[in-house]
Formats: sequence, C-alpha cells, structure tokens
Amino acid sequence: MRYSGAMRFYFSGAEIPTYRNMLLAQGVRDVSLSYFGLRRRTKFTRPWKLDEKFDASQKIFVDSGCYTVNNSKEQKYDDKELGEIRDHYYRWVHSNIERVEYYTEFDAHQLGKGAREETRESLRDIFFDKFVPIWSADDGLQALYDLSDRHGRVGVLQTAIGGRDLVPTLNSLASSGVQLHGLSMTKPDIMGAVPWASAASTSWLSPSQFGDTIVWSHNQLKRYPKKMKDQARKKERSVFMTNGFDVDKIENDDSTELLRLSVWSWSQQVNAINRKTSTGVTTPMILDDLENSELDEDGVGGVVDRVQKRVATAVPRDPSQRRVIPFLDFDYDKEKRKNPQTGEYEEVDVPKVKIRSGSMRICDTCFLAAKCPMFEPGSDCAYDIPITIRTKEQLAALMDSMVEMQAQRVLFMKMAEDAEGGYADPNLSSEIDRLGNLMKKKHDMEQEGFSLTVTAKQSGQISMVDRIFGDIGNTKPLHELESPQKAEDVFTQLGVVDAEIVE
Repeated sequence: MRYSGAMRFYFSGAEIPTYRNMLLAQGVRDVSLSYFGLRRRTKFTRPWKLDEKFDASQKIFVDSGCYTVNNSKEQKYDDKELGEIRDHYYRWVHSNIERVEYYTEFDAHQLGKGAREETRESLRDIFFDKFVPIWSADDGLQALYDLSDRHGRVGVLQTAIGGRDLVPTLNSLASSGVQLHGLSMTKPDIMGAVPWASAASTSWLSPSQFGDTIVWSHNQLKRYPKKMKDQARKKERSVFMTNGFDVDKIENDDSTELLRLSVWSWSQQVNAINRKTSTGVTTPMILDDLENSELDEDGVGGVVDRVQKRVATAVPRDPSQRRVIPFLDFDYDKEKRKNPQTGEYEEVDVPKVKIRSGSMRICDTCFLAAKCPMFEPGSDCAYDIPITIRTKEQLAALMDSMVEMQAQRVLFMKMAEDAEGGYADPNLSSEIDRLGNLMKKKHDMEQEGFSLTVTAKQSGQISMVDRIFGDIGNTKPLHELESPQKAEDVFTQLGVVDAEIVE
C-alpha cells in the first residue's frame, strides 16, 4: 500500500539553543537535532534531557550526525573511541525515547558493515518502531531493498547511484508501503518527486551561514546566493511586505529576520507539496525578535541530485489518441504542385504553423491565482494573447510596443526608487540598459540601404575584374606618360595643313 500521509519536514539544527528557540517562536513543531552536533556543545557530564530542552508540543527527530564523520577529510577517532561514542549515542537516545519521534542508526562507515548489521539486529526488540536504518549509495542497491523489507522504513541520503536516477525505485518502494525518510534534503524538486514520510534539512540555516536569501515567491522556493542579495531583495520586496517581514532588516542583513523568512519559506514549500495529496499542514508564524550569536558547524547537507527523468519505461500510446500540442495551430495556403503519379499540376493545401492565443494554464496552479480578477477554480486561463507577426509592418509594430512597455517599466521603477529615498536601485539600472538595447534594435530595423563589395585575386593571368568589367579594370595606362610627338604629326591629326610656324 502506498504511503499517502502528509510529509513531515523536520527543521535541523535544534541542538543549538538559539535556533531551537527561534523555531519554537515561529510555531515550528517538527524539529531535528544532530547527536554529533550536540557533542560539540556538551560533554554529557550531566543528563541531557529532551524534556527539559524542548517544548512539549514539539516532535523530535534525532540524527546521529555520522554524515560529518563519514565525509571528514581526516579520521578524527580511532575505532575504539568511535565504538564508545556509538554506544553512548544509543544509551542517550533510549534514555530520552519517550520524547523521540524517530532516531537514525549510528552509520559510521569506519566501524564496518558487520558492526552496523550487528547493531541493527540488537535493536530489533528495543524501540524498533522508532529506529531508522540509513542507506547510502556505497551500500549498493540491493541493500536498499533488504533494509526496506526487514525494517519497513529507511533513511535515504542519495537519490542516484552510479549515474542512475533512483526516483522511480523510491516511488515503487513507497507504493509498497515503505516509509522513506529523506536526510540532508536540499532540493525542492526531490522533495516533491518522492512521497517521503519525512524529510530533514539544515538548508533553512544557509542565510545565517552563507548569506543566502531564501524566499517563497510565485509558488517556488527560491534561493538567492550572497552575490545576488541586493537585486533579489529589491525584486522580492512585495513578498516580504505582504507576509509581515521587516524589509529594512532584511536589506540590512539582519540574521534573525532572514532566518524567520527562511523558516516561513520552507514551510510554504512543504505545504505546497502536501496540498497535492490534500493533506496539507500549516506552520503558524509568531513574530518575535531573537539574537543569533551561534552558528552550527555542520555545513548544509546535500547529496541528492536533480531529477532527470521520472518514468523508467514509456508505455506505447494508441496513435488515435495523439494530438497536436495545444498551443500550436495551422493556417493553410493553396498552392499548385505537380502530382508525381499523373504529372499534372493540382491545387493542394500547404500547412503553415502558427501559435494559438489560448493557453494551457490552469487557474489553480497559476502564480497569479491570489490576485487575478478572472480566477475560477478548475478553469483554464481566461486571457488570450492574440498576436500575428508575418509582415514587416507587424514586426515593426511589435517592436514599438516592446520599447513603449519597457519605457513604462523603467519610469515606474524610477518612481519607486524616489519613493524609497532615492538610493540607486541596481535593478533599475539594468532595465535602463535593456531599454537602450531595445531602442538600438528598433533603430537598426528601420534603416534601409544597399551595398556591394567585390573581392578578387589575381595570379599572373587575366583578373576576375577584367573578365567582368573589361579594360575598365586596367589601371596601368593611368600611370604612364605619353611619349613626345612631332609638331607636324600633331597638326596633321588636327587637320591643320597650311599654317605658318611662328618662331
């Protein structure tokens, strides 16, 4: 039976008090903590009780944090020390098991597959319903099937193995009832491609760690890198204001406000995924101000790869069901063409492709759904864009419209820049450049002229120019002086016969 419940998204980093308090203040109930992250903060000289650290309403996913050990460039622990850390991990988890929603296995590769398998078997009768074995590509594909069969749930670190996309495989496992837990989840498309029972990620912390700006905008989770923050924050100002965020704090790199925005944005992403199965969840927002003074030493995890194809094998379709793609249409011209059988010329219909003004857009999924005056649930788009560009005049009219539209945008952005205090907006500067480029293209289109360039080479024979233009191409006589002639010969040529020569 396919797992059909809502995906639970656990915000990682809750071992750090500042982040833990922020998540609680933002109304986040599903949180995750890293055991190795916690070890960097405490020596466990006193009992570290989840009941004392977390609100009773919060659900806790415990990750062993072995990902950092497995991916470390240098070996930090010897086998004995790492084995002792493993034993303490399980003792600590079991001492807090009443507050633990799920906990992952201690999957340190250094200890070997045999030790991991022995530990899995020892946990079969002890809180087995909360144990999540971990699979990675290094274990091989057969190990994924084995873990799914034996445990009924598995934590997945990668969705590709040896260049093979595993999304179809994971979907097949989920359809058979296996609960899949996505760990170190960073890619929204991967989150939506598989029916995960849960996913956990530290990616929401990247604004604090790397200076990114994460925002849910136009039904997408967008992650702008630090180098694009000025343009991004100008562009998304309306999103910030509409959803109650302090624009000035965001533009001034206030870490708390950027993290609040990130929490809200990731929550919207989870809600959007769950709405597809009609089992949406909500994350209320409580607007408290906190100071961030600590950073998680773990980098933002990310092992999952972008989905390239979602279906392993295509099923052949009945040819009678095939249709022309909806936004294409055809005009037909009458032309006389020779019939190859009869040799006679006949009138035939010759198709010419054109774009339909209609659209496949559906109101429910349109990014303008919340603001569109013609929104109607379950309907296709009410707006047509009828444009025909076949002649020079039609092309010129379109270019005029583009220039005018861009000019309107530039002038409106200038007004917005003045209203915000006159600080130079880099987005406005780029749009001004774009307007200049459009105007230059329009000017070039309107220019008419004719030019002919002839290039010829000669290699001791009659030149190409001589062949085309005759002697007009022979410039040699222009550079030679005539030899002196006798006066009598000149007079004779002029028709002067009897004349006195004055000396």
